Amino acid sequence: MSRIVSFNGVDGSGKTTQLNLLAKNNPKLIGTVSGFKEFLGEAKTLVGDFKWWFIDSTPSEFANEIYKILDARNLYICNIQKPIIIVDKGIKNFDARTIATLMYKGLSKDDALELISEIKYKYRIENIEDEDLFFNIAQTIECRKAITKQRKFSDLDLEKTAIYSKYQDFQNLIIQEQLNNGEYIEFDATGSIEEVNLRLSKRIFNKYK
Repeated sequence: MSRIVSFNGVDGSGKTTQLNLLAKNNPKLIGTVSGFKEFLGEAKTLVGDFKWWFIDSTPSEFANEIYKILDARNLYICNIQKPIIIVDKGIKNFDARTIATLMYKGLSKDDALELISEIKYKYRIENIEDEDLFFNIAQTIECRKAITKQRKFSDLDLEKTAIYSKYQDFQNLIIQEQLNNGEYIEFDATGSIEEVNLRLSKRIFNKYK
């Protein structure tokens, strides 16, 4: 039976880079799922559009599309025949991102939680990950935001930067609550790509040998 591990964290924390590197170095042992772009289907035009994501979609439309896609992703994950499956962002991390987006759209945190609870029930969304690693790139929310801004904001114009910054504020608050509640296993993701990959490889293969 496969062991499913999710890599989680704020944008720019190195999740995708490490996932791809582990898969490249261990093709017989590791199966990977990168985000959810490959599961967009007919929703590709909508979900890939910044304006639809943050402005044009209603809260219900947005959350329905996200969890419909995650339902398809979960089904795909469960059919991968590899000893270890690594996914870029687990359900908990997508919950944080969805709640943050809904809060940007004007919902309170409680209303956002209620909405996604209803929609997750509708699509039978469960946390299928056996372990959720959180890539900790800084000790405070302020430092995490600074690193995300440095790594992810360079391609955005001023209007999009303001929107994305507010969204990151909400996302960091939700993620910090999840960390405080012990929903993730924290992993030290500071240092060079090679240093992080060495620590990560040791952790994964020592645990799942």
